[in-house]
Amino acid sequence: MKRIMRLLFIPIVLFFVFLSAAFATHEMDHRYNVKGFVLDANEDPISNSAVSIRLGNQVIGYQKTNSQGHYDIRLHLHDRDLGRNLQIRTAAAEGSIRVTFTPGDKSTRRIHYANVIGGRLVEQRLTRNAFPLWGYAAIASAAVALAAAMMIGKRIRRKRKREQAKARRDKRKRR
Repeated sequence: MKRIMRLLFIPIVLFFVFLSAAFATHEMDHRYNVKGFVLDANEDPISNSAVSIRLGNQVIGYQKTNSQGHYDIRLHLHDRDLGRNLQIRTAAAEGSIRVTFTPGDKSTRRIHYANVIGGRLVEQRLTRNAFPLWGYAAIASAAVALAAAMMIGKRIRRKRKREQAKARRDKRKRR
């Protein structure tokens, strides 16, 4: 048993050393996510569109959009990168965004929304395929109507039972 423990000790220690090294490059204050949608002029998604992010002449992030036209690229930036310009390139458009975040903040996720809509770069969060507000109202109304129908049905059943019991009592009295 001791021999097995000795044999397993070194690989386990090495595993945790490499694991900690891997996470060191992905600490919260080093992450900078650029995410958004690539849409055509009708705001229909462009799937499988290449999105690259450059810092100067170097590509620091690359991804293809999914079937909804969405991409999410995680970059490795530091506090010293605050204010730098990143170039976003797609087949539909090219634009520049400025790196913005609160320096020293190690808990808040650093996310920059950059969408390409009809060949223009739009820096705001889009909620595509979100459940519409009227849908919540419709579901709430249906729930209230269902609850009311159940309560009314329960009252009707109780009333019928009372009437049937009264009819049985009256029938017994007549005999």
